[in-house]
This record gives sequence, structure tokens and C-alpha cells, in this order.
Amino acid sequence: MNEKRPKGWDWRAELGRHEGRAAHEAFNDQMSVLRFVIKLVTLPVRVPLYVRRIILRRRDMIRFAQERSMDRLVSDELAREVSLQWVKAHPRRYPLGEYDPRLPKLQRTFEGMMRRQR
Repeated sequence: MNEKRPKGWDWRAELGRHEGRAAHEAFNDQMSVLRFVIKLVTLPVRVPLYVRRIILRRRDMIRFAQERSMDRLVSDELAREVSLQWVKAHPRRYPLGEYDPRLPKLQRTFEGMMRRQR
């Protein structure tokens, strides 16, 4: 029944630590809600900018693929070659180079673009 407390144990300090943790968790919850509201309010500005960035990137990719393919038959090898050249031209976006895990998706994207351009 009688718990052994270490010497110098203060129940007020323990209570303060628990209250501090609870206050910190409540603050984190409030900040999460605030971040969500800010993202929701700025959505009409962020979405058009995001879409514009994607459209410009796609245009660059199409131009890049057209320059590299030059009336060659569209194949897996050509798509792989063009995608590797794209990766080498954009090392910041693909830091792992030819070993980047996003390379197969990029290859499929280039292959689809080249097939649509024919």
C-alpha cells in the first residue's frame, strides 16, 4: 500500500509535466486544424499554379522526346533511351540517376507521349 517514492520526489513537478504534455498535444491539434484551414483557403491559388507547372513540364517532355526520337520507330528501347537522357538532363529531380525508382513510370510516360505524337 505504501509506495516507495524516491527521495526528492515532488508530486507538483509530476503534475506539471503531465499538464505540459497535455497542453503541447492540444497545441499540436490546434495547429493541425489551422494548417488545414490555411491549405483549404489557399487552394484556389495553389491548384492553378500546380496545373500550370504540370502543363509546362509536359510540354518540355514532349519537345525533348520529339528532338530525341526524330522519325524513329517507337519502342521500349527508344522510350528507355529518351527517359534516361531526360534523367541525365534533370539530375536535381532524379538524384539516383538511372537507378531512380521513378524511372519505369517516366519511361511509360515518354512512350505514351511518343505514340500519341505519331
